[in-house]
Amino acid sequence: MVPSAALIVMDHGSRRPSAHQELEVLVSKLRLDRPNWLIEGAHLELADPRFPVVIENVLKQVSPSCQIYVLPWFLASGRHLNEDVPELIEAARAKHPDYRINLTPHL
Repeated sequence: MVPSAALIVMDHGSRRPSAHQELEVLVSKLRLDRPNWLIEGAHLELADPRFPVVIENVLKQVSPSCQIYVLPWFLASGRHLNEDVPELIEAARAKHPDYRINLTPHL
């Protein structure tokens, strides 16, 4: 199946492995909601898989015509949302200019 779109939900990441279960649960629910989408979770820092690895894996599975959305799962627009996340998105866009990587508003 070729995905009609892709979504990467990115959280901060934690040193506590149990904290990652919340992201896994959210991603599982979103997959049920959008069975034709490729949906993955990623962490900004402190845990794997981190965003650069996840975006590379997603791009291997979609065509350049596929819309890719990155949803930051952050509650407040601090430094990570204003600087770190946009920098990661820009780096991915620069490395893969044929793909449409869209940063959505944070959750």
